[in-house]
Amino acid sequence: MLKIDYFYYVIEIAEAKSISKAAENLYITQPYLSLALKRLEEELGVNLFNRTTRGVFLTTAGEKFLQYAQKIVEIISQAEHLSEEIGLDFQKLSVASMYSYTTIDLFHEFSSQKHLQGCQFTYSEMPNREVSDYVFSGNANVGILYTSLMELENFKKQLSNKSMTFTSLISEPLCAVLSAEHPLAHYKSLTLEQLKSYSFIIEKGKQFDNNYSYQNSAFPELHKHSNISTLNFDNNRSLLYYLTKNSRSFSVGQKIRNLYGPFVKQNQLCYIPLTDIPNQLITGYITNQLADSSMLEEGFIDFLEQSYTKLITTLI
Repeated sequence: MLKIDYFYYVIEIAEAKSISKAAENLYITQPYLSLALKRLEEELGVNLFNRTTRGVFLTTAGEKFLQYAQKIVEIISQAEHLSEEIGLDFQKLSVASMYSYTTIDLFHEFSSQKHLQGCQFTYSEMPNREVSDYVFSGNANVGILYTSLMELENFKKQLSNKSMTFTSLISEPLCAVLSAEHPLAHYKSLTLEQLKSYSFIIEKGKQFDNNYSYQNSAFPELHKHSNISTLNFDNNRSLLYYLTKNSRSFSVGQKIRNLYGPFVKQNQLCYIPLTDIPNQLITGYITNQLADSSMLEEGFIDFLEQSYTKLITTLI
């Protein structure tokens, strides 16, 4: 079977009338292109080009092969644009996410692509523990959330019982979140012992009790803090804003969730790994296996995975 690359090679050589120039245009080496052409001609049993001092020119067989190659390349191009041909603009995508500046930016970047302007997009933000139920109920195609490494297998089992799957995007340490003016802001890592004299602020919905779900149970030591603030914030953004104003308090969180946040971009907050909490936090996405996935959903997931691969380099 002929390699698809051969058709592109012949078209480029015929146009350039030079193997070295064609190789340059194709971003490959001249010896490699010469060898590929030789193997193609041997496989076909005919010469496609006459080699002269003035360049290379198509033989009669080469002209016929060029016609085939042009048709094949055109068909490949049509297949690559299949989404446009079948009407991608009629497709819908609903995403549910934990509170995350990063997810908001990635969702906006994906949904704003010019060729997706006719698609219908829905974005719902909610507490982390509610995301899986939202996807399970069919309100979202994709859910973005986190769990802990300690609870990962148990979490996957719970999802599997509901015909859902979790795919990890990144594993990272729990971080102390501090004002840039905090006395400990210049440290590269911290321990809970170093933070014990500072006020610990946590969202109202995350205050630990026996009924709280698995997402926070891996860090009970945080809830034993002797100086838990009585301030009640029911959303992450208000809490983060307050931290920028108060240099005697701290919270905890994931750096990856807030890389795009204004408080990080403006150097008002810093995220410092907690070394005495070895358990990692796993951010990933969930989907429902019983629901048919669309090309739009698959495109978003592929975009999400590629984006997180790039983001990981910012944490190294």
